Amino acid sequence: MANENDMKKELLKQLEVESSKDAESDVDSAKVIIQQHNRKLKLLRYFTIASWIITGAYILVSFNLKEYFLRNNYEAFLTRNEFWFLRYSDMVTKVLVAASLLLTYLVYHQSKTLTMLKISARLANIEQYLKKISQKVIM
Repeated sequence: MANENDMKKELLKQLEVESSKDAESDVDSAKVIIQQHNRKLKLLRYFTIASWIITGAYILVSFNLKEYFLRNNYEAFLTRNEFWFLRYSDMVTKVLVAASLLLTYLVYHQSKTLTMLKISARLANIEQYLKKISQKVIM
């Protein structure tokens, strides 16, 4: 009987040492993963802001140039490249808006993923804390 109790205590001590090492490594790896996602999200936000600024500037400049060329009747003086600008500027605007919308969606999706990772890490911390408490109660 005494040997069984000693064995139980020894096994619980070994289990506690192993689980605490695993828990610390899990917490550290979760922090590293969350930091990586934070960096990716920050970079993606900067790209998204830049794309919206470029899209807005392009829309303003192309609209004003088209209005200027068409209002002042400069069609006779325009070269082929400038006609290309007038002809395809609407398509370029649509592509820029679509790219900006795609980046905005990616930021939204990445931020949701990051939130779920943070929640999972917190739940893992709570689980490890509850394991420690339950082991203390058993002893």
